[in-house]
Amino acid sequence: MKQPWSSANTLTVWAAAAVLVALALPMINLERERANRIRCMDNLHGIWQAMTAYSYDYHGWLPAMSQLDPNGTRGPAENGFNRHADLLLNLGYMKDPALFVCPSDKEDGNPYVPFSADGSSGHAPVTVGKPPLQWYNISYFYVAGLTRADHGDFLLLADEHWDSEGDCPADCRHDLDQFDNHGKFGRNVLFLDGHGEWLPGIEIDPAYESIRRAGANYRTRTVD
Repeated sequence: MKQPWSSANTLTVWAAAAVLVALALPMINLERERANRIRCMDNLHGIWQAMTAYSYDYHGWLPAMSQLDPNGTRGPAENGFNRHADLLLNLGYMKDPALFVCPSDKEDGNPYVPFSADGSSGHAPVTVGKPPLQWYNISYFYVAGLTRADHGDFLLLADEHWDSEGDCPADCRHDLDQFDNHGKFGRNVLFLDGHGEWLPGIEIDPAYESIRRAGANYRTRTVD
């Protein structure tokens, strides 16, 4: 004779299902992060394409906000990628401000929702440039002051580190922590010639190696 289905059987089934879900979640999260890394690199390529188009109209220079001083350095106007981002958007080299947002960004909200003036939500402005992009609307940092004539393996763009937001000076370090776009696992970096790489670990220094070897000024980089 068939035994009746009991509440104990039901609890066993639910418990087994819960275990399976718990086992599957890390794999699902890993696959989501892998997809986000690809989208993030696609964003960097999109920004690079806009900067390259800009450079053809400005004698080979990529976007810069200050003049070179006599010793070859640039002023504090470079200390903020948001200014360069606004320049590309307002001059029409880019149409979609959401490209400045990594889909793994844990801090700044949804790239497809118009951002608030205080940075509490979203990234993308309703009207390009109004309000202007701020440091809390951008997931990347940018090495300003380069031209198309510079070494192709010079670092140009990379995932930001969390502590860079706000008042980080131009020569601050960019070591990652758990709050960054991809955490301590690493970051996407993109070079002047348009090739991108995944840089594992917390340090950005390896991506600066070619700049150091060439003796280029280390303070030309910007932060956001």
